[in-house]
Amino acid sequence: MSFYNLSGQIMQDDDGTSYIISDVFSVVPADGEDPFVCSWKDVDSIRIGDSIITINVDDRVFTIRPEFFEDRKQFLSAKAIASSCASKQGVPVHNAVELLPEKSLYVDYDIPDFAVFTKGEYNTKEIKSSLLLLLIGKTARILWSVGIVGGIAALIFFHLLIGFDELNWWYLAIGAFFCGVGAVAITYLFMLIASRIKYAGILKQYQKYDDTVTFAICDDGFSACESVIYSTCNIIKWGSRDTYMETGSMFIVLRRNKPILWVPKVLLNEHQYKRVQEIFALNMSEK
Repeated sequence: MSFYNLSGQIMQDDDGTSYIISDVFSVVPADGEDPFVCSWKDVDSIRIGDSIITINVDDRVFTIRPEFFEDRKQFLSAKAIASSCASKQGVPVHNAVELLPEKSLYVDYDIPDFAVFTKGEYNTKEIKSSLLLLLIGKTARILWSVGIVGGIAALIFFHLLIGFDELNWWYLAIGAFFCGVGAVAITYLFMLIASRIKYAGILKQYQKYDDTVTFAICDDGFSACESVIYSTCNIIKWGSRDTYMETGSMFIVLRRNKPILWVPKVLLNEHQYKRVQEIFALNMSEK
């Protein structure tokens, strides 16, 4: 379990019913009825949105709405505790797509003092441009293959339809080249549309993301957490299949080909920048 630094959170609805998220999940009715107390291992699933938490237990659904939280910090605290406790018990936790790593990935760990620490806010233009570069990096090999296959297919088609001779081979070769270019352009368009759909959650998230984030990066792992709930006691360990890429403005760590960590370079001084490069190179391969 992680996020031991956070105390239990008590939210209350308009009727006075209290929802308590701590080492167990509890609901205390306002009318004096017996409270409902549930161990996290008995929870069926949890769904967490931008500012709402829904907990399913047997045939009962408990929805903690945005207005039940006192402020942003309380929501983030409740989210971190619920995600951590439930995931350690094998309970499915469904999170809205977001820029920061899921809280269920953190483990209890004391981050050393010599780690790279920094904090700041995300720049929306940098996220958008980095997403585009991420897309291009993923599709480059596919587009090359499509272009080659498209050109060869066009050559075969022209040969069967017209036939090559010393007078027309040059024109047909140019035609095959442009067919390959056309195939690449059409494929890129479809992949761009598909990627925008795939990353729609992130695109929507960064447009309204204004939390200050604290980053910690060391040889054993990393942390990227909202500053209001950050602690040096929580970390995400490096994965054996993690990779990273570097854009003009961002370091991006990918896990199973999905971005899990975004580190803006503008938040790093020269020494930190070189140290982050070293840590990433030692623990991951570059895309």
